Order: sequence, then C-alpha cells, then structure tokens
Amino acid sequence: MKRIFLFFCLVAPLLATDVTPVDVGPKSPTSPRDIEPNGRPVQQGDNGNGPPVIYEPAAPVMVDGKKASDMTDDELHEFLAQKIKKIDQSEDGVELLHVAPGYGLTMTFDDSINGVILGDGNLISYTQKGRLLQLFAKDKTGDTSMKLVFPDNKILSYHVFVAPNYGTADSLIKVSSGDLSDGETPKSSVVGPNDELDIGAITKIVANYDAMSEEKAIDTRTVRRIPVFRKSQLTSFNFYYIYQFKNGPVAISFSYTNPYKYAIRYDESALRIQVGSMQFVPDYVSFQQTTLQPGEATTGFAVLASSPFSFKQPFELIWK
Repeated sequence: MKRIFLFFCLVAPLLATDVTPVDVGPKSPTSPRDIEPNGRPVQQGDNGNGPPVIYEPAAPVMVDGKKASDMTDDELHEFLAQKIKKIDQSEDGVELLHVAPGYGLTMTFDDSINGVILGDGNLISYTQKGRLLQLFAKDKTGDTSMKLVFPDNKILSYHVFVAPNYGTADSLIKVSSGDLSDGETPKSSVVGPNDELDIGAITKIVANYDAMSEEKAIDTRTVRRIPVFRKSQLTSFNFYYIYQFKNGPVAISFSYTNPYKYAIRYDESALRIQVGSMQFVPDYVSFQQTTLQPGEATTGFAVLASSPFSFKQPFELIWK
C-alpha cells in the first residue's frame, strides 16, 4: 500500500502539467483554416510571421475590357488578325516590339539574318533560321534593345518590351527593308516615260496596297508604306500613311472632317503641306468628296512629285 501511495505522489504532478505541442514546421497552405473565404490558399512568409502569400491563377487575356475566353469566334478571329502586321523599315528607324510571356513573336525578313544582338539575354531569348526570327519572353516585365545584322552590314534596330499579356503583344510581323536609295533598281510604274506622274497608278496603290503587296502586284522594295496614324495639331486632318516611291514621288493619305456648323465645299488646289514656316504645293490632291456637311468626314491623298524635305520632319496639311 505504501508503494502505491509513493507512486501516485510522484506521477500526479506530471499529469497536472500543461504540455506544449512541438512545432513541426510551417502549416500546409491547404489546411482548412488557411483557406481564404474566396477559396484561395494562403501561406505565411519564410519566418511564419510575414505577410501572407496569395496564390492566384494567371490573369486572363483582356480585349477591350472583355475576356478572350468570352469572345465569339468572329471576335476572336478579328482580334488575332490584328496580331499580324506588315511594316516597312529602314536602317535609320527603330521599331517597337511587344512579346508576352508564354507567347512567341515571329518575324520574317526579305534577307537572311547574319547576326542577332540582344541587350539583355536574361529578358528575351530567340531562335533564328535564315529569314525567320522568333522571340520569347523570359521574364514578366522589362524592356531591352535588339539589333539584327543582314548582308552588306545592313543593321535594323528594335526595342523589345515584355507585354503584360497577349492582349497587347505582337504575334507575327513581316518586315520589308528594301533600300529605296539604291539607284540600280528600276523605276516604279507611277512615273511615265516623260517623268510625268501616273496618277491612276498612284491611286490604285494607295487604295489597294495590302492586296497588291500580298499578290506581289507591287514590289515593296520600290514603294514603301510608312504608318503615321496621328491627328493634326492645327486642322481637322488625320494622317494615315506616307507612300514613298523609289524614284521620288511621295503620297500622304489622310481623312478630313468638316469642323464647322455649316456645309463647306473645299477647293483641292488650296491644300498645302506645311513644314515649319515653309509651305509646299502638292502636285496632285484627291478627295473622295469635296462638299461636306457639318461633322461629315472624307478621305483622300496628296502627292508630291519630288519631296523637297524629309518626312521624318513634323508636317501638317493646311488650307491656304
């Protein structure tokens, strides 16, 4: 009996003591108490006391505020078609490229690529074969430079941005880089045997450039279309493209909106091209219509047989 009483005296204090559970490491991020009300798991920082790290799915591709997954087939085809571009590039220009993580950008050129020079190879990777170049984003944000070397030491320059998603990224770019200063290439058909402008040929090219280029009806090395897409700061003109022909002529395509509260009939001969304080008279001007109601718009183009200035300079169209 004494032995039983002695054993109880020794064990009783231990039974009354609180036992602290052993910390066996960080809790599983998927345990029930670590699930947010929206169903997303939460994990503490490295020391267990830091801010929670929330695991979220990748952001959906948004097009004009609409999820790509919610678009109809027609809307999706239209969206994807906009990802295919054709550009005309010279050595003294820099083109902007946008690559999204998980989506490659494919580029094709007139000539084989001899070399690729990347500013940051940790941001962008590439594969190249002949006239084909593919770019891939290795990070989620950032930008860098890229230069491509072609035969005869021709170099084209680019600046590459990592787009947040495919909605703002490029997919396929066809680059034409013909040298319009090469005097050995025959003249284009927009100039007649007596050096007169062939207005019919110019009109056809301005109106159908994409289709004629696709069908090889024109040589993009002898006529280059340069995108402008800006609104005039002085008048109600919107500028679309500059068409630069190898043997000298230049055409500017535009739209014009009547800014007045009454109908106006415009005199095409009163149109001028202004560069700085100088004004130039176009050799030919064409409007789809010359009488416009208030707020009504029309399109047209102006032609210079030989431009006395560089269109890299800021220019405006004004009425005399």
